[in-house]
Amino acid sequence: MKKVVDGLSTDDVWTRLEKLQLGVEEPELSPEQLRINDQAQEDELLVLESIFGDNVFVLDRQNGLRCFQIHVHIEVPDELTVSWLNSANISSLCSMLDSIWKDLLGQEIIYQWVEWLHGSSLSHLRFDREIKLGFCAYSYIGDRRAISWAVSPEVDMPSLKSYDEEQHHENFCRNIL
Repeated sequence: MKKVVDGLSTDDVWTRLEKLQLGVEEPELSPEQLRINDQAQEDELLVLESIFGDNVFVLDRQNGLRCFQIHVHIEVPDELTVSWLNSANISSLCSMLDSIWKDLLGQEIIYQWVEWLHGSSLSHLRFDREIKLGFCAYSYIGDRRAISWAVSPEVDMPSLKSYDEEQHHENFCRNIL
């Protein structure tokens, strides 16, 4: 049975990782260095699971690659409208995460990435009081990692309206007592 997280099966994730890996040259490491790296990655995942709990999803391991997903919850001001990020925004976030990785080369990085996304991504993207919905589909701009799952406002808006109505109803029911 395939594990599915946020609409992606593990097969989808592995296919995407393999495509991204094709253009990357990695240095040759000794068996001892590989063992040390593998243990450091395992330790980092255990720490992340203990810190973020149910927001960490560890997927299967294939061809020596680990795959996991962390849900990063970003608190936004009440007056900020909700949007799905387009490929240009995602590409900008990827570039910033690359920069953090280069600054901390050779160190555990995932926690620093999650903390940066949680605390700084909104200001990095210069989101003020409103984020406009736009057409973004499954395309990318310049960065193959920058894939947006949003389809279009016509598809997304009914879901947002439905969610909003459900939340209003729940608030009404809670406050009636």
